[in-house]
Amino acid sequence: MNHRVVTIDGGSATGKSALGRSLADRLGWVLVESGHLYRAIAYRAAASRVRSDDVEGLLAIARAVDLTVADGRACVDVPRSTASERVANVASRIGLHPEVRLVVNAAVRALMSADRLVVVGRDAGTAIVPEAAAQFFLRADLEARSARRAAQLGWPIERAREAIRKRDGRDELRRASPLRPAARALVIDTYEVSQREVVRQALAHLRVTGVSQLRPQPSRLRPAELRTRVGVWE
Repeated sequence: MNHRVVTIDGGSATGKSALGRSLADRLGWVLVESGHLYRAIAYRAAASRVRSDDVEGLLAIARAVDLTVADGRACVDVPRSTASERVANVASRIGLHPEVRLVVNAAVRALMSADRLVVVGRDAGTAIVPEAAAQFFLRADLEARSARRAAQLGWPIERAREAIRKRDGRDELRRASPLRPAARALVIDTYEVSQREVVRQALAHLRVTGVSQLRPQPSRLRPAELRTRVGVWE
């Protein structure tokens, strides 16, 4: 069991990122969202005119993406436009390639030697850090998630519903580490539950696993050493 890592997985608009931020702040650990790496790859692939089915081209981009830890967050140096739904959709298609997933997973795992992590993604508990002592999987009713996403993006609810169906369906059926709960994950249904209650349930589980009893520790790496190239992590 690895008590230095907490994993959070789930489909679109289930509240993964919100829970990840809350737990990272409570524990004083570093928050890592694997989706940011996939979006960075998607953004740079579009800028370089690399197709989402060009595995070799995507691998070259993935190996060159910089991951930086600052203010308790793992960051990639790309414009905020990578948070758009269009980029996220391309990132989802890029994530279908097992070879790219291996590079991203290795990038996240490389941070474990320096920091305690809260890892948010869609295969954090099943593929990135399956040995994590505390694992969560969030789910919610499709209509509730559609309403959340529509409100976030200013979309009609029908458009949000279809986007979620396509994205989650693609991830649930992919060959490489499909979207599903890890064997030991605590499944939390966020439908009609406040964010405060979700955090309460998660903290209670951390106490059971012994994770919340650990004291936050500063990184053993100097800031300059925290900038590492994905190519070194394979």
